[in-house]
Amino acid sequence: MLPQRVFAEILKATAPDTLFTCDAGENRLFMTHYFQTKAPGTLLMPGIGAMGYAIPAALAGKLVSPRRQVIAVTGDGGFSMAVNGLMTARDENIPIVVVVLNNSALGWVKHGQGNRPIASTFSDMDFAAVARAIGCRGIRVERAERIESALHEALEGAAPAVVDVVTSLRPSFRDVTSPLTAG
Repeated sequence: MLPQRVFAEILKATAPDTLFTCDAGENRLFMTHYFQTKAPGTLLMPGIGAMGYAIPAALAGKLVSPRRQVIAVTGDGGFSMAVNGLMTARDENIPIVVVVLNNSALGWVKHGQGNRPIASTFSDMDFAAVARAIGCRGIRVERAERIESALHEALEGAAPAVVDVVTSLRPSFRDVTSPLTAG
């Protein structure tokens, strides 16, 4: 499924003051292009780089605003770098929700490599199963019509949760980048 569908479903399932944290990478470019916040001060993201930012930022956001819904949006590469944050969430009872855009690749890297990709694709990984193994809730979504209910299920729980959404590798950062950046 396409990232823009995931974002549309996230917007339907969340409260107006939900705090979103975003990771670095292609998922961030998709999010800044396709996602509309509902209120000011509801989106945190790194200015440059910082892959693995979304989960620790979500933990901090939930500690600062414990009554708000807090969702970390990350790609599978960024999630892999910060999965240990789920252990902190579990141990400290910090009920964040992590949405993984799982396209089995470092999308920005792979698409930047053109027809000469190297070390930028992954075997399929079920991050919901990883979350369950750590002691968190884990929900895998492979069909678009399941996203909204999976998000409600994750947000209604009192435990940290991962919603692992299988997304298409077809869209590229080039689709949302200005032609003025081509050089």
